[in-house]
Amino acid sequence: MSYILLHGLGQTSSSWNDTIKAINEDWDICCPNLSDWLYNEKSCYDTLYKAFKRYSL
Repeated sequence: MSYILLHGLGQTSSSWNDTIKAINEDWDICCPNLSDWLYNEKSCYDTLYKAFKRYSL
């Protein structure tokens, strides 16, 4: 199973570094930077949802 950890507003994927260190190393964990998903598009839930859908396929 894969796990995707999403950061909050004003953070980056590195916000999860300490958490990942504490989690089982055998887990498949991805921590994308949400700002990379926007591709200069409007920052809104619809844009992020579509980007998440593309990412998870």
